[in-house]
Amino acid sequence: MLTTAEREPDTLDAWPAEAVARLQDMSLDQVECLLIKRAMARFDGNVSRAAKTLGLSRSALYRRLQRYGI
Repeated sequence: MLTTAEREPDTLDAWPAEAVARLQDMSLDQVECLLIKRAMARFDGNVSRAAKTLGLSRSALYRRLQRYGI
């Protein structure tokens, strides 16, 4: 279970306006890459925990890590 500090806001309405504006200017691949990088940093490279948080299997996350060169 994630602590409150580890959770992201559930909706864009809860995000700061400049963050929403930045996301709206990004492609889906760029947003996905950013979220993966943040999850990997948050969990100090722990693929299992990052994958769980992102709602992915470990193998799916490994494929995305390879695709984005992370």
